[in-house]
Amino acid sequence: MTQQDIIKTHKIISMLLNNKQLKDSFNALDLFLHSLQNWSFSEKKIELENNYKLMLQYAVDGVQDPERHLIYNKLITSIYTLSDEVKEALLFRDSVSYEYSQMRYYAAAHPPRLQLVFSELADVQVNMSLSEAVDNEDSAAKYKEFRKRYETIQAALFNKIWLTAYFTDDELNLLKEAMTNEKVTEIDKCLLVSALTLNIMRNFDEKKILLLFDFYGQENEQIKQRSLVGIMLSMYLYNSRLHFYPSLRNRLVLLADDDDFRKNIQFIIIQFIRSKETESITRKMREEIFPEIMKISPHLKQKVDFEDVNNIDDFEEKNPEWNEMIEKSGVADKLKEISELQVEGADVLMSTFASLKHFPFFSVISNWFLPFDTENTTVQNVVQAKEKTFLGLLLKSWYMCNSDKYSFCLSLSHVSENQRKIMTSTFRLESEQMEEIAQDENLLSGTAKKEKISNQYLQDLYRFYKLYNYRIHFTDIFSLPLDFQNTWFYKIIGFEDNNLREIAEYHFSKGYYKEALDIYLHLIENERDNAELYQKAGYCRQFLGDIEQALENYLFADTIINDNKWTIKRIALCYRALKRYEKALEYYRRASSLEPKNIALQLNIGHCFLEMKNYKDALNIYFKIEVISPENEIKAWRAIAWCSFLSGKFEQAQRYCTKLLGKRPSHSDLLNAAHVEWSLGNRHEALEFYKQSIKMNNDNLPEFLAGFEKDIPALLNAGIKEDEIPIMTDRLKYMI
Repeated sequence: MTQQDIIKTHKIISMLLNNKQLKDSFNALDLFLHSLQNWSFSEKKIELENNYKLMLQYAVDGVQDPERHLIYNKLITSIYTLSDEVKEALLFRDSVSYEYSQMRYYAAAHPPRLQLVFSELADVQVNMSLSEAVDNEDSAAKYKEFRKRYETIQAALFNKIWLTAYFTDDELNLLKEAMTNEKVTEIDKCLLVSALTLNIMRNFDEKKILLLFDFYGQENEQIKQRSLVGIMLSMYLYNSRLHFYPSLRNRLVLLADDDDFRKNIQFIIIQFIRSKETESITRKMREEIFPEIMKISPHLKQKVDFEDVNNIDDFEEKNPEWNEMIEKSGVADKLKEISELQVEGADVLMSTFASLKHFPFFSVISNWFLPFDTENTTVQNVVQAKEKTFLGLLLKSWYMCNSDKYSFCLSLSHVSENQRKIMTSTFRLESEQMEEIAQDENLLSGTAKKEKISNQYLQDLYRFYKLYNYRIHFTDIFSLPLDFQNTWFYKIIGFEDNNLREIAEYHFSKGYYKEALDIYLHLIENERDNAELYQKAGYCRQFLGDIEQALENYLFADTIINDNKWTIKRIALCYRALKRYEKALEYYRRASSLEPKNIALQLNIGHCFLEMKNYKDALNIYFKIEVISPENEIKAWRAIAWCSFLSGKFEQAQRYCTKLLGKRPSHSDLLNAAHVEWSLGNRHEALEFYKQSIKMNNDNLPEFLAGFEKDIPALLNAGIKEDEIPIMTDRLKYMI
């Protein structure tokens, strides 16, 4: 079987089990087992199926068994487990993906037992401490050697946990004990959690997920937040089968009353939603902000004396002309927008550091999940001791994730010593501000600190799934819908509607209307008298193109709160979009009675008359706007010109076209003026206006012809002969 066949068959079995079609799932398992040819798995399958047949027989015979439901669910989980094991065995044998290739390579290398890895980790830490206690060159060299060995064992621990298909009970206990072992550092524990999460992403394992629940019980917030992210991803990926595992339900129920747990989950869900913005932010930085800055750079080079750049005192002085250049370029507003997003917690640095993940450091998979550590040899080799003050501030900042901090340090290794001093000195110029930020972050409340930690970790994960060399071999969790609110575990926790409302509002504010609509529709079930929910559901549907349903929602909102101006205008807009102009006119008039000075509403009333071919009333409206609202006279002239043309008042249309052409006409104004001249028999003038219209629209002839074709019925109605139309267009094509 190919990798795709294996995964597809496994999904089919999982779907059948979720639908409780056990007989069909056994049939599908036979396909798996036939390909694997493993007698042990075949024996398990036969035993499970025989047990199921007996249970069916007892049920049909009317034998009462109060434990039948529990036995039935246990049988389903056993089939799930067998299916998982067969899938893993087949992929281990046949898959060409990076993960399974690494698993085969790792198994062939006869890796050490987990106990031995922890022992080696403890031994090398003792040697590091002893070397550090003695202040001489020989001890410093030994410390560096032990430190490199320590980092190698760190990576080995990560690989051991990540690449082990199934842990023994002793290994599970060992991992659990490691979390409370003071000799295991916080960084090692964080790596352990990330490796375990990556392992679960590959294959479901109830015991491993329960282990994440145990890790969440730790006091250390770095470990807690990483564990919670792992729990949530596990619950999301395997949502369809979780209700068959009472142990997982029990752990969730125990935590459901913990406000801290619930708040954490709520915030992480919003952070996952926020991750959808990263790509658009990166695009804005790459396509808008960076190019504008590059345009400014030549001017800045003329203003800066680079010959004396090594003079730090001179370097500190900032030229006020620079700010003026940036303001004029429009970059300042975009940078302000990005800065505001960063304060919200958005990932604005992805574009900056995406190109700095090519260092060998990032070829080691565990380093993508490594908390930033100033003692890491990657940092020590680049940053001198006297520069550690700056790095200390960098480490304390939550605005840069761990992965990007390593990227920054690695980038320093590719510049000269003098340039490095200038760079670090430049940052030191802002040290007072950075110290203030660091002090503010030290004063963060418990909740705010947890949010910063989880946000930082999610950014590390985002970089792994988007930038790692072998990322295509992993399921990109950030490409999934991540609609946690629709999952089984979210319902088990029993979030209240106000929690769902918060998620919906965040989706809504970011323009994720489909996701927001799903939640609003759920909330409406419990709040059928809430007009705002109907308004927002209608708005979502409107943007999703479902105008009929949007209209229905708006109309219902109107019955709850009468005379809401916003709702009435939306109803009118929907009716107009559906070409039900009489109804649109009714609601525009109703809105106008509430806002009699609203010229936009008057224009829309005129447009409805126009669409209904009631040119007389339409012109009356437009003439009225021309008189009472000079600031809108161009809009009125445009409407009068077109309406006059449609109603056969060509001289009047010509007068208003002339007024428009005396201002700043659009290419559409020139097109309409050409139609009017043609209708008056002025073919040469018409041809000239058509040419000008095309030129003004960037010489886009296809777009011009598309607009022209839409106006053919109006031209015919104006008396233009049908056989003249292709002659005019061909003449234009030759001239263009």
